[in-house]
Amino acid sequence: MKEGQGGRSFFSWLAGTLGAGLIVLVPVVTTVYLLWVLFRFADGLLGRFVAPYLPFPMPGLGLALTLLIVLGFGLLATHFIGRRIIRAAEAVLMKMPLVRGIFVTIKQLVDAVAHNERKAFRRVVMLEYPRPGVYSLGFMTGEGFTEARELLKENLVSVFIPTTPNPTSGMMVIVPRSQVTLLNLSVDDGIKLVISGGVISPPERLQAPADRGEQPAGPRPDGKRLLQPREEGPGQGGGGGVGAP
Repeated sequence: MKEGQGGRSFFSWLAGTLGAGLIVLVPVVTTVYLLWVLFRFADGLLGRFVAPYLPFPMPGLGLALTLLIVLGFGLLATHFIGRRIIRAAEAVLMKMPLVRGIFVTIKQLVDAVAHNERKAFRRVVMLEYPRPGVYSLGFMTGEGFTEARELLKENLVSVFIPTTPNPTSGMMVIVPRSQVTLLNLSVDDGIKLVISGGVISPPERLQAPADRGEQPAGPRPDGKRLLQPREEGPGQGGGGGVGAP
């Protein structure tokens, strides 16, 4: 019995040690591999054209030339005359039937990414979606558009609800501000939470509305109930629920 237990202990130790090694190595090896693939791709954009004229291989030359070209266009885009040249070139592309659709789509994607870097995701929020009693994590992106606010006579907000594990896709919903609960999370923590499917928790524990002292505010006209933020004394703050301003 003791020999059998000793054998099982050894194999348990071996399996645990191998698992710990994989947990450490897989992220490192994957990161290095992806960086190598990215380097080869960027280096090959121009490297294949200059390689025949070189006396010997020079890895990294294509990447350096690519960065110089990008830097040149960046300088052009930040200069007054350069911006006029770029707008004229874009106007020519917009007049080409087939090219126009491709160009507009790519430009919108790039603009969306660039805008996201300028804090397009303002706050991490929680709202009842897709049905009452089920809460989804989302990112507040704006105050809704003017026509919807005027038609509904309500204070609306735009919320992007991402999908897991790819937060770049999802659904945009426009809801009354009173139905949105702000969370005390950074946008980075919210994105990590979405990508991991809830496995990676933020530094501070996510609290349910009841844990933060929120009480039902009474039925809505459709019979559903809203969350009402707790009353806070002077000097108190935090990421509680948000009611209508």
